[in-house]
Amino acid sequence: MEPSSKTPDYLKRSAKELLRRLERGETLKASYPYPCQVWKLGDQAIMALGGELLVEYAIELKKAFGPDIFVMGYSNDIMAYIPSETVLKEGGYEGTRSPVYTTAWNMILNHQYLQRWPGLQKKQVLNQ
Repeated sequence: MEPSSKTPDYLKRSAKELLRRLERGETLKASYPYPCQVWKLGDQAIMALGGELLVEYAIELKKAFGPDIFVMGYSNDIMAYIPSETVLKEGGYEGTRSPVYTTAWNMILNHQYLQRWPGLQKKQVLNQ
């Protein structure tokens, strides 16, 4: 009887594929472009963000832009689960793994991402 592994099968398949790519001399992705869009339909501001977002992103963006903005995930790309700092600290569901990235999500990305959004207000994208 072989020892059982707690590693999910999809992660094993992903690891095997990454190893095959390296064996063929390919390089692994070191970065990935993240799609962000801001739209305004009449008075309604809409933020379209890629990936599977946590509600914490909507809460933080509403703090920056007001409670009436509409925040959508899964927009223009579904590359990965986009963890928040809370999930990264607590661990658990897909917080540090993704089928696209080859390294764990860095907590600093969460801060950098949320800090860039208030710059949109200064450009008056949402205040027109």
